Amino acid sequence: MDSLHVSASVRDSIQSLLDLKRLRRVSDSNAVRLHARIEDLDIQRDRLASMFMERTVFNAFFPPAEYETQMTLWTTMAGQTEQFRMQADQMRTEILMAAPPAALSCPDNLK
Repeated sequence: MDSLHVSASVRDSIQSLLDLKRLRRVSDSNAVRLHARIEDLDIQRDRLASMFMERTVFNAFFPPAEYETQMTLWTTMAGQTEQFRMQADQMRTEILMAAPPAALSCPDNLK
């Protein structure tokens, strides 16, 4: 590869990275996929939790004396998980809105 081709390739890559509309589309697409995956994991967790909330099922796998303690922990963890998800969504929104378009411009020597 010659230096002109490399320079053009680097310039094109940088311009592609600095395309805010494209970045937002990619970010939104990734966020949708991540949200769907988290939702799927939540469903699996909820199924397991509901199964183990049955005292007879719980007692088959764990010491019976720990039932109340584990139920409290699982309930607390579910609440924290939801809180973390909301914070992550808020952070993503803030990051997307924080950088003004002018701050993400391509240097003149790469145009």
